[in-house]
Formats: sequence, structure tokens, C-alpha cells
Amino acid sequence: MSIFKNTFNILRSEDKIKLLILFFLILLNVFLEMLGIGLIFPILGFLISEKFLLAYSNYLNILSPLFDINRNNLTIFFSIILIVVFIIKNLIGLYFAHFKYKFTYSLLNYFSEKMYSRYINKDILFFSETNTSIPIRNIENVATFTEGLNQFLFFLIDIIFLLSVLILLFYISIINTIFLLIVV
Repeated sequence: MSIFKNTFNILRSEDKIKLLILFFLILLNVFLEMLGIGLIFPILGFLISEKFLLAYSNYLNILSPLFDINRNNLTIFFSIILIVVFIIKNLIGLYFAHFKYKFTYSLLNYFSEKMYSRYINKDILFFSETNTSIPIRNIENVATFTEGLNQFLFFLIDIIFLLSVLILLFYISIINTIFLLIVV
């Protein structure tokens, strides 16, 4: 936990805000992913069974001002909604990837410049007493740090998505989910 705290403390205030924006984009992306997965079930239900329409007819009356409630119209409606959700999700995912790489590149640039200016302002005696591989290693570690941050963001996305799917599965059917987790 202290690693996260130290990492967060060395960031500039503008980088902290960007990190919060990244976290918000992760949550939005996970929400849209879950919505996309959730829309597949009504489409399959309408395609497979007429009973599905009857079972959820009370909820589907909300859509009656838009079109006649029948199997074909509902399948088309939910298919269009699914396509729109996936387009929006992919656009947000594309923006997220661009924002994330821009953020990590700006961190790499900032820390490299800071370290470079620190070494440039050292006197010649420092370099004669210090092994030359140490400043080179320190500058290269900046790239390792930003790549580690990038990989952590990928890991965070996967963890949040996994937890969201598990929460959804527990909400739908706790017994089947526990059985599935034990078997797998």
C-alpha cells in the first residue's frame, strides 16, 4: 500500500487529476461492457422463446408508445441498442487508450526532464566520483516506472471488470454462481 501512496505523492496535481479521469473512464468502460453483455440476453430470449416476451411483458409496456410490442420489433430494438452501446463503448475505449498513453508519455517526459536537469546541474566532480552507469540506470528506470503504471492500469481494468461480472452473476443467481466458481 505504501508503494501506491508514494507513487501518488510524487505525481503533480495535474497528473493526479488525470489519474482520476482515467479511473472514471475505466468505470465508464466497465459499465458499458456490462450493459452490452446484459443486452445479449434479451435478444437471445426473444429469438429463442415466445415465453420470454410474455414473462417480461409488464416491463416492455414502457416501449409501447415507440412501436408495437412483438417478437420481431423487440429483437430489432434491442439489437439496435446493443450496436449503439458497443459503438459508444468502443469510442470511449479508444479515447481511454489515447488518454492513457498520452498520460503515461507525459509522465515519462516530465520525470525524464526532471532527472536530466538534475544531472545537468551537477558539477563535474559528481560525475568523476560517481559510476556513469548509475545516472544511466536512473534515467532508464523512469521508463520502467511509467510502463509499470501502464501495466497497473491494464490490471485494474481487468480486476474491476471481473468483480463487476461476479457481482452481476451473484445478483442473478447466487447458487449457480457459487457452483460455477467451485467447478472452475
